[in-house]
Amino acid sequence: MSTFTLIVLLIAALFLGWAVWFVIAMIRYIASGQYDVDKRLRDICR
Repeated sequence: MSTFTLIVLLIAALFLGWAVWFVIAMIRYIASGQYDVDKRLRDICR
């Protein structure tokens, strides 16, 4: 494998890892009920 291919694979793996972490964090945020609290606070502050 060339160096370029390894760099691209490393960047893709890092991005994929971040995307998976982001989805899990978003699901936990919504499931915890914090999203509803934040939504109500935004409505009050308007």
